[in-house]
Amino acid sequence: MRWLRFLVFNALGAALWVGTWVSLGYLAGSHIGTIYHYIGEYSTYLLIALAVLLASYIAWRVLRRRRRATSAGEPAKSQLPDGRPAASETASTEPAASQPAETRRPHRDS
Repeated sequence: MRWLRFLVFNALGAALWVGTWVSLGYLAGSHIGTIYHYIGEYSTYLLIALAVLLASYIAWRVLRRRRRATSAGEPAKSQLPDGRPAASETASTEPAASQPAETRRPHRDS
């Protein structure tokens, strides 16, 4: 992003942010102490509710991805954003068939 465009959007965002909080403070007037009291009292409950919603959303996305992978005939596996399998998925104890025999390590049973 060019610096001039960034500067414009940054200034606009800052003006909206400050304007919102100044307006809320002005509208609250002398009731600001009561408002802070209730915000402090219920903020823990709000934080817990947001954490539960976030965890539910993440679980839903993971389950949906696994269902799609298994319905397509593939086993569910983790992938990188570009579609490649994660490093743990590519590492295998079995030697690759395309690897020359002299570079393969023998399998040892311990």
